[in-house]
Amino acid sequence: MPIDLQLANQHVLITGSAGGIGLQTARRFLEQGSRVSLHYNRQHSTLDSLIKEYPHSTFLVQANAADEQSVISCVEKCVKKFGVIQILIANHGIYPNEDVFTVDMPLERWKKVLDVNLTGIFLFCREYLRQLRSHTDHLRKSKRSVELERFNAAIVMVGSTAAIFGERGHSAYSASKSGMVYGFMRSLKNEIVDIAPLGRVNVTQPGWVQTPMAEEAVRNGVHIQALHTSPMKKIAQPDDVAMAILMLSSAVSGGHLTGVLLDLAGGMEGRFLNTREQIEERDRSRK
Repeated sequence: MPIDLQLANQHVLITGSAGGIGLQTARRFLEQGSRVSLHYNRQHSTLDSLIKEYPHSTFLVQANAADEQSVISCVEKCVKKFGVIQILIANHGIYPNEDVFTVDMPLERWKKVLDVNLTGIFLFCREYLRQLRSHTDHLRKSKRSVELERFNAAIVMVGSTAAIFGERGHSAYSASKSGMVYGFMRSLKNEIVDIAPLGRVNVTQPGWVQTPMAEEAVRNGVHIQALHTSPMKKIAQPDDVAMAILMLSSAVSGGHLTGVLLDLAGGMEGRFLNTREQIEERDRSRK
């Protein structure tokens, strides 16, 4: 007998929905009968076919994740369109193509990455929680305690193994993901229950994923360093992440999961930093 994840008619906001993970996640929710608000910043052409296929269940909305008023307006528009947002998928992020070591990193680059990847996550989560509080306060005042106790509220953030292992030439990206995973997520999971009794906050943590954002790095073989420490010897596909997000979002499959850092890196155990030749060269130079 098929399992009903009970996601039909749930309002889901997906940030960064035009990218590989966001796009596939949106499709999976729509297949479950959810209503999906599709956030993007600049380009949204990848979403066109999905919107055409699900015209009554999708809402396209633009926002600059690093701009407070833009995020506030975005969430307000989503609520006006489909009602209270029950599930937030905090998926957006930037990963600069160029490697820049910390010693040479301009402050502008550091700020830009953290503004989008960490502050932007904070802004979307804050506005999600505010509209959620308005809804649950109304339920309390209306003495609808049964509905309140059963209300599905979930935040799923998309992290990265860079939060654990770091990323040579991308310290800002690593710092942004680490702050999100270890500080922010684990604080929020203790706060959301004051608003919604069954509220949950979790993180999916993929390694390399075959997405447009990673396309150049994969083409240049940068991901091979990570695969050296992965027993599965492959990078993830967007659907690997999307299905995990779906599981964590559902009160049926993820109702007792909160504060979870779900590893989706194929068993990765670190970064492959030095080749045998480099180590031998180092040994020779010390003799």
